[in-house]
This record gives sequence, structure tokens and C-alpha cells, in this order.
Amino acid sequence: MKNLITITALLLFMTLHTSCDNDSKAQESSFEFKSEFSGSFVVGPVNTDTNDDGRPSTLLNYLGESNFGSISMNLIAEFAQPIPPVKCPETNLEFDLVLGNFVFRVENGDLLMGQWDFGKSCFDSEMLSSVVTLNGRITGGTGQFTNAEGSIELSSDQEFLTTTAENGFPSGGSSGTLNGTINFNN
Repeated sequence: MKNLITITALLLFMTLHTSCDNDSKAQESSFEFKSEFSGSFVVGPVNTDTNDDGRPSTLLNYLGESNFGSISMNLIAEFAQPIPPVKCPETNLEFDLVLGNFVFRVENGDLLMGQWDFGKSCFDSEMLSSVVTLNGRITGGTGQFTNAEGSIELSSDQEFLTTTAENGFPSGGSSGTLNGTINFNN
């Protein structure tokens, strides 16, 4: 009986110690976020050109599966004028991220929101394809994501159906993966 009381007391102490700090404030817990998705992209309206270089943002809409169930993803990302490859293969054009945001809706209807901080698109003009990587931070949400923070990385392969050279409005389809860490402030 004495061992049972000792074990119970130890478990209670560990629970209290790991869930509160010295001021009895709740500690942060983390959760790995993963998703696979596919969808489409189109050029955004002219007023999404935040750096006045004549290139509006790209609007990306995806559906997929995540460890939160089904997910719909809406992203906006503005890329600067192309530069000679720095991080992309030599035969590609490199477009660096200017600004971007995202909103994800998980199966139960909760929203996870954030901002893309840096990224690039490596465009292969012969294959009419691009590899896009975006890195960002989670800035909050609704429901279970209220006050959430964290980091997130997106990687996608894009196939262009039309390009700016064809009709001035690039569009196409893409698929990829999303990985991140969500920190919940309890």
C-alpha cells in the first residue's frame, strides 16, 4: 500500500511539474503537423503586387489529408522578378518570395493562419514546371488553434498549363507536402 501511495504521489507531482511553471502558469505543448495536398494556382489580382514590380501574387488552393483529418489550404505568395539561379539549378529561373500568407481549414472547421517568411520558386522554362519551397510561421487561428504559434514548411511541384508568355496569366496544378510544429499555449 505504501508503494501505491508513493507511486500515486510521484505521478501527481510529475503531472503538476510538467504542466505548470514556477508561477503556476500552463506550459506550452507542441504537435507535429503533416499534410499531403494537391490543387491549383492562378495569378492574383493586380493589387496583390506589394513591391510594385508589376508581378502580382499567386493564389494557391489545395485540398489534402493531414494528421488533423481533411484539410483545405488557401495561400497567397508574391515572388520577385526572376534572378540568375542562386539556390536553384543552373538551368532554372529563380523567383524569391516577397511576401505571403496562408489559412488552413481542418476537418472540424478550425482555422490555422500564418505568414510565409522566405521561400523560392525554381522555374524550368523547358519543362514548364517549378519546384516551390516556402518557410513560415504560424500566427494563430480559431478553435483548437487559438493562440497557436510555430513553424511550417511547404514543398510543392507545379506544372504550368499556361504561362505569362502565353496569355499573361500563369496557371496550373501542383501537389506537395507540408510539415511543421504547432506550439499550443495552454
